[in-house]
Amino acid sequence: MALLGLTWHGVTTIEQPFPVDRPDLAAELMLGTDGIVMADEAATSIGAVRALREQSAMRAVAVKPSRLGGIVAAVEMVAWCSSNDVGAAVGGMLESSLGRHALAAVAAIDGFTVTGDLSPASQWLAADPWPDLDMVDGAIVVPTSPGVAPLPDLGTLDAVTRRRVEHRR
Repeated sequence: MALLGLTWHGVTTIEQPFPVDRPDLAAELMLGTDGIVMADEAATSIGAVRALREQSAMRAVAVKPSRLGGIVAAVEMVAWCSSNDVGAAVGGMLESSLGRHALAAVAAIDGFTVTGDLSPASQWLAADPWPDLDMVDGAIVVPTSPGVAPLPDLGTLDAVTRRRVEHRR
């Protein structure tokens, strides 16, 4: 299997190497290596991850709040992974800095054991209403202010808004 050869070149983690509906292929890959096969697209809930573990189809989970249904669900997933000896890495998707700030807050909790995917949003967004994450010496600075993220720049927010809905009580 070609993916197995990657471990011979120092690759330690392979993220979601097979289609979601083929965990048997991931289990087959893990038979030949001590490398980490990480569930990503298949990690939609603790139940889904539990099933993958029972099938020996992963050793770690990419914890993505956006995919799991929010910050609370992500924290619950990290706790489940920690108590079940399953590796966990914070995982990003295509988020604005608002989402990246939430991801940084999740990444700061105890329980992550695998290097995750967290970087400033400016690498793919030209106009972002929220201030980007700060990095110092290659590490993300975890926000300490109340709330999920700093307030947005209202001019930029207005410029990127496509539709408004007014809500009245």
